[in-house]
Amino acid sequence: MHVSGEVAEIINTVFSLAKSARFEFLTPELMLYAACQNRVFAQAFEYCGGSIRVLADNLSSYLEEYMELGSGDSETSPELSQSMAIMMAYALEAAQGS
Repeated sequence: MHVSGEVAEIINTVFSLAKSARFEFLTPELMLYAACQNRVFAQAFEYCGGSIRVLADNLSSYLEEYMELGSGDSETSPELSQSMAIMMAYALEAAQGS
């Protein structure tokens, strides 16, 4: 599947964030947090009346409280959570259907 530059950047950020924080899983919440760091997403969210700072702060608090840490092994890559796999499957279906 071909993705836009913005989506590729967000996916790369998700993996980087998860690996540096030693999270065991990649989750939709982590994906949304990574999207908050993307200029295009942040601008669109702000234009819709949201506050990207508030969203990012709330997601950061959630991640700190609820994310499971993996082993301390730096060679281990985080896995997709079940909800992330479902979200990615829906996104693929939507992209193929459009």
